[in-house]
Amino acid sequence: MASVVEIGSADQTQRIRRVQFFTIGCMLVEVVVSWFSAWRARSPALFAFGGDSIIELASAVVVLWTFQSGSACDTKESRAARIAGALLFVLAACVAVVSAVSLLGYGEPKPSVTGIVVLLLAAMVMPLLARAKRKLSSVTGSAALRADAAGIGSVRIPVCGCVARSRGQHRLAYFMG
Repeated sequence: MASVVEIGSADQTQRIRRVQFFTIGCMLVEVVVSWFSAWRARSPALFAFGGDSIIELASAVVVLWTFQSGSACDTKESRAARIAGALLFVLAACVAVVSAVSLLGYGEPKPSVTGIVVLLLAAMVMPLLARAKRKLSSVTGSAALRADAAGIGSVRIPVCGCVARSRGQHRLAYFMG
């Protein structure tokens, strides 16, 4: 039988759940808006951004599952940490594939105002979520939460905005990294 360990106080567990529910909500919005914008703009970069959000959504669900009961058994925490860590590798592979496709010229991102807005919002919100998760993981000692924070905070660089000149017109362009 697995041993049960208390992961932080009840207040910390509740804060972790709130952060995870907020993350799940953000990721769901990102997926829907990114994929809708990708379809309208025929943008593989926005489609990949939505795929990245799916992976982050899965990681957030795994961590939430770990903290649902208020306490977690050793096997549940270690399993969640392994899953969240594996999702980081999936995310890195997706970023590598999209980057290679872009470098080879197979997919030229097209401008999308909605896509740019969702990317800018993600660039503002995700670092704050990552910071909150890192802080809570250091207090609770949760490896699963730490891996989830790494996925949100450091693997993806959502936006680098610039004004590009194309055929005499200025256009706002973005690059996924």
